[in-house]
Amino acid sequence: MTIEVYDSPTAAYVRDSACATDTIHYTDLSIVALGPSFIEYWDWDFGDESGLVTDTNPDYAYPNAGVYTTTLIVTTNFGCTDTIQGTVTIYPKPVADFIFSPDSGTILNPFMSFFDLTVSDNIATWYWDFGDSASSLLANPVHEYVDTGTYGVVLAVEDTNQCRDTTFGEVEILPDYIFFVPNTFTPNGDGFNETFLPQGKGISKKGYQFYIFNRWGDVIWETTDFNVPWEGDGNKGNKLAQTDVYVWLILSKDLTGVQHHYTGHVTLFR
Repeated sequence: MTIEVYDSPTAAYVRDSACATDTIHYTDLSIVALGPSFIEYWDWDFGDESGLVTDTNPDYAYPNAGVYTTTLIVTTNFGCTDTIQGTVTIYPKPVADFIFSPDSGTILNPFMSFFDLTVSDNIATWYWDFGDSASSLLANPVHEYVDTGTYGVVLAVEDTNQCRDTTFGEVEILPDYIFFVPNTFTPNGDGFNETFLPQGKGISKKGYQFYIFNRWGDVIWETTDFNVPWEGDGNKGNKLAQTDVYVWLILSKDLTGVQHHYTGHVTLFR
């Protein structure tokens, strides 16, 4: 009677990082010392009632923080088995979040204050990318934007357990709306102060309306072009307006589409 004795396997594995929701890579290091035995089956139990996994080198992500027992059972082609267990601590992952103030900036007020609202008790590092090639390592930085536009802001945090999270937001820097209207002009042909033209910044070309009224409330001149001045004419350019005080009305929109309404007086001297 011949009895064949086969070598038993020796179960072993290594794993990498351990943060909740992060994928952990398990690497099997199990061996059989002598042939013809070889490992044919792997049964992994990650200790969270998720069921068995039969991959050789599985990837797994624990959905929740906690302490879990990982069990690996390896089986050879002859049915010999070995078991190894290890404890894995899954750390809670930080939840990155932030707010900023004011809700939007302008070129005249370009400073934005950022406030970290990350849910965690042990954040070790912060990294802010302000979307304009500038960055900061402060927890609650203040940043100055030098141009208008919409900027994507990124906050990446890491805690003392090397668990990380990243969140994103958008900051808008608007052009300032500035409007100035003179109160006197002298269209007398001497080359100085010949036209009446409002000046401004951040004014949309759409929806612009400029009216001149005489003292009886009649419209004597109008335009929808921000760059066209009143030259002291009336009745569609057929007559020259006389020295007098005239009422003007301007309807305009800023670059965000908000309507602005202005009215006033201008004195024409000839």
